[in-house]
Amino acid sequence: MELIKEFFNYLEINELSYVVLIVMLFILPRILNRIGIPIGLGAFLLGYLSANVFGIFTNTSVIAPFAILGISSLFLYAGLELDFDELKENTKLLVEHLIIRGLTIGLIVILILAFTTLDIRIAALISLALLTPSTGFILDSLPSSNLTQEQKLWVKNKAIASEILALLLLLLFQSQTPVKIALSAGTLILLILILPVLFHWVSKRVSIKTPGADFSFLLLLAVATGTITKKLGAYYLVGAFLVGFTVNFYEKNIIKKPKEEFERTAKFFASFFLPFYFFNAGLKLHSSTFSYEALWIGLLLTLLIMPIRVGLLVIHRKISMKEAVSQSLPISISLLPTLVFGLVVIDILKGSGLVKNQVLGGLVIYTILITILPSLLLQFFTSRKDLAKVANAEPYIDNNFPVNHPKNNF
Repeated sequence: MELIKEFFNYLEINELSYVVLIVMLFILPRILNRIGIPIGLGAFLLGYLSANVFGIFTNTSVIAPFAILGISSLFLYAGLELDFDELKENTKLLVEHLIIRGLTIGLIVILILAFTTLDIRIAALISLALLTPSTGFILDSLPSSNLTQEQKLWVKNKAIASEILALLLLLLFQSQTPVKIALSAGTLILLILILPVLFHWVSKRVSIKTPGADFSFLLLLAVATGTITKKLGAYYLVGAFLVGFTVNFYEKNIIKKPKEEFERTAKFFASFFLPFYFFNAGLKLHSSTFSYEALWIGLLLTLLIMPIRVGLLVIHRKISMKEAVSQSLPISISLLPTLVFGLVVIDILKGSGLVKNQVLGGLVIYTILITILPSLLLQFFTSRKDLAKVANAEPYIDNNFPVNHPKNNF
């Protein structure tokens, strides 16, 4: 271990450690992805091992800015990915979904308050960490899933709707007094009014003379507004999402290019910089966060929360849409991962200093498990469904042979 640390210290002096870091973040997580570990989770584990096992990259100043660009571009992409026409078509079901989600968050808060000494704000943040699907992460994994196009559409819309609710609640819970709530609401309204004007000006005056400047300015706005909302206590993701949402809403009036170009570019930026966010999140965790008590908390949370989340969605779609369990189960399983939002809230809780290490460790373990398990469950579900199709298939009869011929009897 000491030899590895000395080697990286030598590289850091010669600024070669940055090259090693980039290569490591773009190769090793993809190797781990081959055995079912999501790329973001692989980068997170690498960050934890780098800090707590090898003692490297702990003083590297470049990681934090790259992490901010990663989380900002991801939530910018999530905001741009909104399709208001799709949301309008399914308004009734999505509103019902959000009501159920809100009631579930409230129920978890009540249970946390009943069995712990935590205050309501911390309990609410923990509830959000347990229940909020990570939209950017889920959208990134959808193209490679075996879901039907309709199922993918439902996963996308429900994830986005849930995240919008969670972002609003996050801002509310972080604003502890009526004055701060009013300040946060006023700031958001002001940003919504100013952002279209700023981007329209850049799109009209600057982008014509400087190709590509419009997206650069869009990313700059995402980081800047993210910094503002972080000062309000709601982290970078609220501001970045707000920029994507605003540009999306005023699309026809403030941008000249097709929205899809911005989506592709934002997705590219997120895929490049987001591993730094996960890596940085792993670097911040100390080994003392994890213990046997944390492991039991994480396992207990997974066993309790996962069936609740899956079951409520399946029951809701069964009642509202008369949908078969086999159709709704893949949708509910796909909405389980909480990796990005979970780590963001854990970072906020860690910064508050009001949550014990074993609870933080339990939340991290829950986040890891609830991110890995869906892909395994979906593979199992798909394989069982394929076996069922084979079992129920009509037997093949070759008319060139008698019916009782061995060829027609296997």
